[in-house]
Amino acid sequence: MTPTEIASRLTAAQRALIMASEPGGWGREDCACGAEIRGSQYRTAQVLERLELGSYTHGAPYGDLYFNTSLGLAVRSLLQEKQQ
Repeated sequence: MTPTEIASRLTAAQRALIMASEPGGWGREDCACGAEIRGSQYRTAQVLERLELGSYTHGAPYGDLYFNTSLGLAVRSLLQEKQQ
């Protein structure tokens, strides 16, 4: 499935979490910054992980975070273009 096809099938919650994990992690545009997840966002993060769009931490001492993969960042870029 292409990033365009994936972007067109995401729920509002999935789009929101993908948009929250911005590029620029570790000072690199190809790495994502973590977005804090709580409550029902864990389920959303699990689905995005199964779609290979991201990964998430669970039980981390500093708080749990969702990170886009390179595919997730590509989908995020498409979603951002559609918002403009």
